[in-house]
Amino acid sequence: MLIISYQQLARSKVPVATLKERAKANPKPMTDERDEFIIQLLHWFKGEFFKWVNTLPCSRCGSDKTVHAGVGVPNEEDRRYGAGTVELHKCTVCQSVMRFPRYNDRALFAVLLEYTGC
Repeated sequence: MLIISYQQLARSKVPVATLKERAKANPKPMTDERDEFIIQLLHWFKGEFFKWVNTLPCSRCGSDKTVHAGVGVPNEEDRRYGAGTVELHKCTVCQSVMRFPRYNDRALFAVLLEYTGC
């Protein structure tokens, strides 16, 4: 099994060529092209790399009609990977409750990136 550093993994996910093209195509670029690249990187990271959601879709019926239902207690597995909080989301269609652990472990984050195809 090949073990790569977090930095190598992160770099492998960044579309460098695309960001360089965007930096050059900006009608009002910054003076230093490296600064412009960083600006493009920040926009990409926040706007394209992550998918921001207010509530989770239901894992049981697939509905997007879910509401935040408070905070739960992390279980043993959650704690093993550094989750200090678990958000709860309840489906208003089937009443199912979904758990969303908030992890802090960088290794787990890297695994999740691979799993989701990022």
